[in-house]
Amino acid sequence: MPRHLLVLLSVVVLMGCSRGGDGFTGDRGTVSGKVTVKGAPAPEGSHVVFQSKEGTNYSASGTVNASGEYSLLYNGKTELPAVTYTATVLPPTTNSSSGTMTTEQMTTNVGDMTKAIKSKTKPKLPFAASYSSALTSGLEFPVKKGPNKADFDLTP
Repeated sequence: MPRHLLVLLSVVVLMGCSRGGDGFTGDRGTVSGKVTVKGAPAPEGSHVVFQSKEGTNYSASGTVNASGEYSLLYNGKTELPAVTYTATVLPPTTNSSSGTMTTEQMTTNVGDMTKAIKSKTKPKLPFAASYSSALTSGLEFPVKKGPNKADFDLTP
């Protein structure tokens, strides 16, 4: 086989071997943790969302259980790129019977939260509405290779 074809084939194989199908070739880690509100478990059905701070747009999410614990999923898998993320926590939705949110529900919920923050009559939330926006949450977490524990204690 001619040398240039061998080099081209090698490049194609390496490109196809990116571990997540997202083009990220660096280290990956798993993230789980606990969300509390003044030390008590956050409401079951709350959603934790990690959004990469810079570069490519990576995002992962997980649903809080009755003990306040969650595990993130990224593109249906437990391993996400090892970069720094901004974390947000969304309160449970009242119309979600399965305990998981669709992207549409998440977007609607964030939109509702933004309206609530701007309106003069604010709904009663289990924690400060600022935690539901990447712009105001103040929550950051650098994911490292391997297992990561990301616990957050929110104020009402």
